[in-house]
Amino acid sequence: SQWSGQAAAALGLSGAVQPEDFRRLLDGQLPNGEQLHNAAAGRRGGTDLTLSAPKSVSIQALVGGDVRLLAAHETAVARTLVYAETLAACRVTVDGVTTKQATGALAVAQFRHDLSRAADPQLHTHCVVLNVTQRSDGAWRAMDNEALYRHKMLMGALYRSELAREVQALGYEVRIEHHDGRFELAHLSRAQVRAFSQRAVDMDKALQARGLTRETASAQQLQTVALQTRQAKEALDRGALHAQWREQ
Repeated sequence: SQWSGQAAAALGLSGAVQPEDFRRLLDGQLPNGEQLHNAAAGRRGGTDLTLSAPKSVSIQALVGGDVRLLAAHETAVARTLVYAETLAACRVTVDGVTTKQATGALAVAQFRHDLSRAADPQLHTHCVVLNVTQRSDGAWRAMDNEALYRHKMLMGALYRSELAREVQALGYEVRIEHHDGRFELAHLSRAQVRAFSQRAVDMDKALQARGLTRETASAQQLQTVALQTRQAKEALDRGALHAQWREQ
């Protein structure tokens, strides 16, 4: 884990994310003891921007052992968050009139994971954007989340673009899989990618049982199937799991 963003720096947060700091910020409590205005029960604690590497990158990094790809992922995540920070804003009310003020300051708690729910290799980072930003006058306020939500698909495309640039700089060739920039490393076949994508296989089977595909299902239907097929997290023997991956 690690903190990033100008708001995190202004709050004195750096390095690994300490659970107590994270919990307090989710509740609207700043490290200096200040309580955010309107930090009541039911408020949004934060927004999780999850940036996930293509399956072939996960396989090459976590099974093939090319740790340079972990750094490439981190670089792509960092560049995406630089863009996300340009979207930071809060609402300001003067004489009964509410407007938006760009702040350019985020507090992001990053958590890098290496497993899917099906215990397949899946390199991804949860970027939890805390619901706090700093106005130009220094006051701390809740975030206006609209721009982050509207730009979420763009941020995913930006992450993939930056990652593709980084892996090609390492000498890998890529195979474009979708018009939105989704790609795989060219030397790994679709069958190999599929073999390590049990979560996707389970979702496809559940959709098929409903007479749907990923292309025909609505966003709500996809979300429902994702939740219904999601396995509970469990403690795993990482050594045994990595040995299984290598054999597979």
